[in-house]
Amino acid sequence: MVNWIDTSDIRALLLAGGQSSRMGTDKALLARQQHAQPQHIKQQPQQCQTQLSYMLELLSKLGLKEVLLSRNPHQQDEQWHNSALPRISDNFNNCGPLAGIEAAVRYSLQQSDPGKALLIVPIDLPLLTERTLRYLLSQGQVGNRACYFRNHFLPLFLPLNPSHHQLMLERLQQAHNSGKPRGLSIKALCQQINADALIAPHSQSLTNANTPQQWQQAGFHLRPNLTLANKAS
Repeated sequence: MVNWIDTSDIRALLLAGGQSSRMGTDKALLARQQHAQPQHIKQQPQQCQTQLSYMLELLSKLGLKEVLLSRNPHQQDEQWHNSALPRISDNFNNCGPLAGIEAAVRYSLQQSDPGKALLIVPIDLPLLTERTLRYLLSQGQVGNRACYFRNHFLPLFLPLNPSHHQLMLERLQQAHNSGKPRGLSIKALCQQINADALIAPHSQSLTNANTPQQWQQAGFHLRPNLTLANKAS
């Protein structure tokens, strides 16, 4: 059972700017078209939503201070759905998700009301639920400590801490100067800031989908939103 929590001082960061090279198409624009049900099961026709719109809708249910979208400038999205969202661009190119996290921490710390923490969520969890995220939020708020689910370094609850930001900056700058573009991994970040590894109450909701096979195993047809995908190409 998840106790009532106050999320009004927490921002969310949706990481949706990856290259999606293993999927072969932009994961954010994949249409969530479920596999066909047996004919005897009657279903009401539903408009097919994309993974991006699903995740934004999920985050909107949490009562958060603000939702930030990490997405590359060249990537198209559903302007009618997220045009009001702050769009965060990486300050370090080709350095993976850590660069998106650093940019969101920097953005938050620069605001007149920085808030207390970030809830960092990747785009590639098609079965993620509100209940799973609320559990992570509640555990993070108990001790105001960074936490994630064991064997899954995202989603991540990250308290806003200038020392954490400085650590990310140093590692990203080192990677930039050395020509090693990946920088500091999220796993290494969690280890260095002593983040707590939680046991997920519903591990299925953390099913990762980075390939067409994984997307189909999660229960969805692999069908991109062709209108948006064509614009992005």
